[in-house]
Amino acid sequence: MDPEITAIQKIQSNGNRPEEWLEFLALQRSKATAGLTEETCRHLLYLYERAVSQIPAEENKKNFSYAQLLVDFAKLQMLVSLSYG
Repeated sequence: MDPEITAIQKIQSNGNRPEEWLEFLALQRSKATAGLTEETCRHLLYLYERAVSQIPAEENKKNFSYAQLLVDFAKLQMLVSLSYG
């Protein structure tokens, strides 16, 4: 099975903790940094959207990792919007 899918399933089975999503997304960003194409940026956006939609916002509204994830997501959205319109 695809390692990315396996990692996401593990995060989900652990309760969608923001810390785990943040760690996973940081790893995905580091892999993509070398070849940051429109396709990789859009895939990262998809992963961030998936994380944000699965993390319970009300339970994590004071969680630093959740806040960092939202900030990183916003920065990526801005980058994609400016670069690829």
